[in-house]
Amino acid sequence: MSAIHQGAVADCVCLVAAVMAIALGLPAYSKAKWGRDPAADPGGCRGRDRTAEHEAFRLPQPTSSGGCPSRDITSQVTSTHFGGEHRGSHGAAGNRFLVNWSATYDSRMELSEESLTDDTLEEVVAFFRRSNPFAQKALGWDTGRFMDFRWANNAVSAADDPGWFGRYCRIFRDGGEIRAVAVAEDGGDAEFIITPGEDRVAVNEVLSRLIEIHRERGAGLVFEVSDAEQWLRDIFVAAGLTEGEITGHEWEYDLASLPAPAPVAEGFTVATLDGVVDRAAVYAGISDCFGKAFGREGDGVPALLSVEQNPMFRPELSVFALSPEGTVVAYCRGTVDSDNGVCGVDPVCTHPDFQRLGLGKAVVQRCFANQRALDGRFSYIGSLPEPAPGTFLYRSLGPKSRTVSSAWTYHFA
Repeated sequence: MSAIHQGAVADCVCLVAAVMAIALGLPAYSKAKWGRDPAADPGGCRGRDRTAEHEAFRLPQPTSSGGCPSRDITSQVTSTHFGGEHRGSHGAAGNRFLVNWSATYDSRMELSEESLTDDTLEEVVAFFRRSNPFAQKALGWDTGRFMDFRWANNAVSAADDPGWFGRYCRIFRDGGEIRAVAVAEDGGDAEFIITPGEDRVAVNEVLSRLIEIHRERGAGLVFEVSDAEQWLRDIFVAAGLTEGEITGHEWEYDLASLPAPAPVAEGFTVATLDGVVDRAAVYAGISDCFGKAFGREGDGVPALLSVEQNPMFRPELSVFALSPEGTVVAYCRGTVDSDNGVCGVDPVCTHPDFQRLGLGKAVVQRCFANQRALDGRFSYIGSLPEPAPGTFLYRSLGPKSRTVSSAWTYHFA
């Protein structure tokens, strides 16, 4: 018998054995290598708050030690790989999961898995750059969002936990090439699987591993999926996930065809960080404006200073409005990836005492103009579902399109 025929027979035997094991409720075997720390608890601080009005960053919240620990780019991410083969029973839910995926899951595929480290950070950034604009349009992840994940609030709250980024950002390789990246943006239940294109096989493989990682952590597992990405919805249905409530919108703006900027209210000025020497003083005003806008307490200055260490940070995209007295009363921060033209704006906020003066619109329009000058082509803003506060502003900015996202949950037995 030829080697090819021998391999085919072996595959058939393995398949029959697997089906019999499932039918009998016996433990299933997984080849995946897991990376996890069940005790991890980053404290809930995150870099990109997809649930906040105007999609603003989350200020560090008070803890028993007085707040999220100061976190800046000088903190190093330890090269951690929590490895080892995992064998064990998936239980009834695991067996159902394997059966449901029989039509779409290629069980012979095996991607290697590793943690994000300082050594691989540059390579992962390059992965996000080449994955866009697909990753933004399909998944809401432009390069700027990943940079915020690594350099914004998470860098502050996890300063004393050097393995945090390795636990919550996983790299999946096909040979030496990165094929997918999974990010738990705030270290909680919500995960995102980023691929450079519509890669059903890779998403299936990564999803199967995330289910087991979250099962062992004792955490839930939720994804946010756009209504425009039917291929992802099909995968989640086959894997046993259920669709829940609408979580928000993603607004797309064509920077080449935007309405003329609105005039700034009399006595107010719009400026950027470009050329500002004492940025800490401006950041204190921005932090206060944000806290008043969202009713939150805490010092946002450490996170704002940390963002400056992001190698793609552009001071001209941090835009703020000043009152006649010199107080920061509106703010937004943008990102731009000149390689692919994809930009983002997050957060957007206006002090409650100065709303309905067009100041939020003024700072975003200035940010759009500066993004276009830096070779940006399309800009994106996330929001809560309409008619949440902020959505009226985003409509008035002249979006090219708007997608609707909903939550998809895996229910552990």
